[in-house]
Amino acid sequence: MIGAVVMVFTLPALLGLGLGNPARGGQQLQARGCTSCHWLGSMWDKGGSNQFFQSRLSPSRLIGVIWGHAPQIWSSPRGQLATMPSREDCEDILAYFFAAGYFESPGDARRGSLRFTKLQCATCHELASVSRWKVVGNPPALLHAMWRHREVMEQALEIRRMAWPSLTTDDMRDLLSFFASRATSKHSVGPPIAGSAERGEQLFHNRECSECHRGALALDPSSSGHGLAELAAALWNHAPMLTRDPAPLSQPEMADLLAYLWKLGYFEEPGNALRGRQVFEARGCGNCHAGSAQRKPVDSARALGAVWSHYPLWKESKMTSWPRFGGGEMGDLLAFWNRGSGAAGPSNSGNLPGLGSRRKF
Repeated sequence: MIGAVVMVFTLPALLGLGLGNPARGGQQLQARGCTSCHWLGSMWDKGGSNQFFQSRLSPSRLIGVIWGHAPQIWSSPRGQLATMPSREDCEDILAYFFAAGYFESPGDARRGSLRFTKLQCATCHELASVSRWKVVGNPPALLHAMWRHREVMEQALEIRRMAWPSLTTDDMRDLLSFFASRATSKHSVGPPIAGSAERGEQLFHNRECSECHRGALALDPSSSGHGLAELAAALWNHAPMLTRDPAPLSQPEMADLLAYLWKLGYFEEPGNALRGRQVFEARGCGNCHAGSAQRKPVDSARALGAVWSHYPLWKESKMTSWPRFGGGEMGDLLAFWNRGSGAAGPSNSGNLPGLGSRRKF
């Protein structure tokens, strides 16, 4: 347990992302008593001092951690009084953790400062202006800034006879931590932006992203779990590779594309259905969930809601201990479960006889 402290709200009220509203998600965590034991501020705030930030989480790993908390949640006075979270509530909670950077490896503000200097960013961006940037904790704003920089950067680089500076994922993490260290509270909250996965899919094809991202370059969440910093660096590095001016994208449109990637499972750690079957059997899930024909697809929001819905049912069952999931076991379990439901999503599992097929993105 972490000492009780007040949750720091430094996240924008983003509406959408295919998963919910971070501001409402933070309020949900506070109302459910999570902040009585845990500091759940943003990773980008003060360099990320939360214990979870020592290594990268994925949505399914985080759900596994929260699942293990179910006995404490239901035994606490506030937990007993809390209502069962709706799907919207769960989407909001996941949105909070996503925008807060829980699904990122930690960056280093000192290295970010050195990188900012080495890249000569200060040639155009005065250091004092960094504190006014609204990209930290605002994923669509960050991605929009990376994408539209080409139109102003190319001319500046040509005048100075400089090459386009490439950024690695680690560079981006360090820069974001540096930006957060310079931010002032009054500039930490961005405007509300709605994101739609359906509109994002249309944009992906209508703006000709799919013309390049196919074959070996196709979006394939099954390869590995991706992060926001990785995506931001990739958009930045797109500029010198483009043979023509990039398609103009507004910040709301970038939110739509982000929602589409979330829906694809782009930010999820791929599960292994073969291992998931072993987890299913070892944890006694089959005692209640027998037969693949009864299964409905389970995404991250529904899996999070199961933390609350399953515990009362478990207490009525004959099982002696609450099942817990470590490491990537929750992701493996979801991969196995969704194989049986015929759902699509990230997995590196291969074929499982009798469990149906699953489309690979």
